[in-house]
Amino acid sequence: MKKLALLLLALPLAACVTPAPTRSNAQPAAAAQNNIPSPASANDCAVIAVVAHGNRDIRGDPPMSSKSYGADCDWNALGIIGLRVAPPDPGPYYEGVRLFFKPPEYSDDGSEATINWSMNGNGGPGRYFFADYKCSAEKRSGKWQFASCNIGVIT
Repeated sequence: MKKLALLLLALPLAACVTPAPTRSNAQPAAAAQNNIPSPASANDCAVIAVVAHGNRDIRGDPPMSSKSYGADCDWNALGIIGLRVAPPDPGPYYEGVRLFFKPPEYSDDGSEATINWSMNGNGGPGRYFFADYKCSAEKRSGKWQFASCNIGVIT
């Protein structure tokens, strides 16, 4: 009877234990630690491309940061001609401006996406620029369409 009572107490505790990460679960954490963005899906790339097409600030210059989500997308195939990914920055400062995307967030039914992106540069201490945007896209007839873009913070 005592063993049965201990077993019944242990079962709820066992359900709370988080399993050790598998190799596939550990990869994004390792990538995040090394500032390597996880690969973007074809759907994510399509959303970023629609936002790029719909926003006048994304026309192939400035380059995308190598640390940006979506840096691995095939931009020419998506119709974004001239968008290039900058080589990894040599240090904390770099000349010029870089685009940086965050992963899109999708509505529950997958028909709407919101994406935050920024244009920033930091040529040295006291020499920086930052503009933050929040854009949205809608899926109509199976294709992503630009919906809106609002600017947030500008420094």
